[in-house]
Amino acid sequence: MGSVETGSIGAGSAEPGSVGAGSAETGTVNAGRERLARYSLTGPENQAAVNAGLAGGAWFRSAVPRKRMKELMKRSDYPAVRDTVIWLGLILLFGGLGTTFWLAWHSWWAVPFFLAYGVLYGSTSDSRWHESGHGTAFKTRWVDEGLYQLASFMIMRDPTTWRWSHTRHHTDTLVVGRDPEIAVMRPARLAKLLVNYFGLVDVPMAFWLMFQHAAGIPSRVLQGEIENRKAEHQHEPGEEHEHGVPADTIKATHTHPPGTPPHTH
Repeated sequence: MGSVETGSIGAGSAEPGSVGAGSAETGTVNAGRERLARYSLTGPENQAAVNAGLAGGAWFRSAVPRKRMKELMKRSDYPAVRDTVIWLGLILLFGGLGTTFWLAWHSWWAVPFFLAYGVLYGSTSDSRWHESGHGTAFKTRWVDEGLYQLASFMIMRDPTTWRWSHTRHHTDTLVVGRDPEIAVMRPARLAKLLVNYFGLVDVPMAFWLMFQHAAGIPSRVLQGEIENRKAEHQHEPGEEHEHGVPADTIKATHTHPPGTPPHTH
């Protein structure tokens, strides 16, 4: 057995300090746990990011005038309803054609239709999930929420947990210990990335998280977010808030994702 990344030596070696296969596996498992702990919202990197001034940073703001920006961001139901009807219609069309070709004629012509169906179902649903989750897809709120719930189901995401998670992601993007949605931890594990291309990691994890949530057990993401919010909003009267404003002069000026518990200072 050859050496592993942790620097341990194979079981066949008799040199002093060498370790066997069991020790190598244990070392790999421990390294994996340390890696997960480092990226965890409840791990030591969270406070390190706060101390370094990376948490809640001031992000780039466009030079576009506010009035013009509001004009560009004006929402309307019609384009989103039209596009959603076309999207769902194409999913049904390609799925129906693929099924017909396969069941009626046992033809491999079903494959391209199933591929198109899979792309529309599994990929474009993510963009719908994202925009409706931010409340930017439709002008009418309940339609937005309906699409968010549908898209969350399609891509196996618990709608409540991911709403918390994604809000934090946009607040502390790519900050280790603060962003729960860093897709690839370092060092990257290519094998995991490849199998997850087929959902072999994310889908079982999604089921587990949903079962936890349904049972009233908060996930690590929710636990971390609750702790973060408690830490961010514990201020003494007159103490400066993270944005440089005295804490006792702002009450409920923050915006929070729909469905998350409101709070005040």
